[in-house]
Amino acid sequence: VSRCATVRFGPLPRDLVAQRLIAEGVDPSQAAFWARFAEGSLGRALKLAAGELYDIKRTILPQLANVPPGGDGDLAEKLAKTSDDLADQAVAETKQLEGAALSKTLATRQAAGTMLQLIAGLYRDAMHTAAGSDEPITHADQLDCVQTVASRLTLTQLAGLLGQLSGFEQLLWRNVNPKLVWDNVVIACADPTEADF
Repeated sequence: VSRCATVRFGPLPRDLVAQRLIAEGVDPSQAAFWARFAEGSLGRALKLAAGELYDIKRTILPQLANVPPGGDGDLAEKLAKTSDDLADQAVAETKQLEGAALSKTLATRQAAGTMLQLIAGLYRDAMHTAAGSDEPITHADQLDCVQTVASRLTLTQLAGLLGQLSGFEQLLWRNVNPKLVWDNVVIACADPTEADF
């Protein structure tokens, strides 16, 4: 160990990640999104872009931006089912590509975590927009959703909601029923002051 050199790898520039995704056949608008979302990780961007998560995001963000007061049970159900479907796909892909077994529980937590990060990105973008920040936003391809949320919630509510979403992700790793988590995610997005476990 004393003779080993430490080599640190930092995040790649977003433009480089986007260019590589485009070279792999990813649509330019999707490539730009995944490059921002993956925060400089080319491997993660390539993996996420290969699935159907982009289409899922395009569907759920407008619903979250316009979620009615008190939440939407159908949306919570849809998020829970989508997360479960993504977990099933991950289990099947791992078995096919690597010949290894991936725990359904672990796959469910990972899929839900990625979806929660997508959702949190909407509210983080709304916070930057509401604050007048020049920080590039992740969901630039759905700017209308970002602006809707920025006009609906205060900066304090957005900050609180981001904290709640982070807490929900932690709960998934503590064996809380995913359906309960998704119910509370939707309630929190409808009214950040209401959701509580």
